[in-house]
Amino acid sequence: MGQLACLCGHRMSNCSDINEYCGTIAPDYLVDYAWDEMAEPDRYEVVADKARDVWECPECGRLAIQYMPGENRYKYYKPEDDKPGHLFAHKNNE
Repeated sequence: MGQLACLCGHRMSNCSDINEYCGTIAPDYLVDYAWDEMAEPDRYEVVADKARDVWECPECGRLAIQYMPGENRYKYYKPEDDKPGHLFAHKNNE
């Protein structure tokens, strides 16, 4: 996916190499599974195939979490303080 529109109206794009508002989440059991035998490339692919995209709107701070891997449907969560948390920012840019 290249773009996502937040509920506030802001449009985000993940076409840049440096993207501070898009990331990936996966359940702990899958991450543990991948780290147990990281030498096996198949394990990383299992995690990547089940991981979900997460977007953080830089305008309002909402998180958009993909319902299921590969689907173009997202569930939105709004922070209590209406401020972006910069969850994926590089340490030196915080």
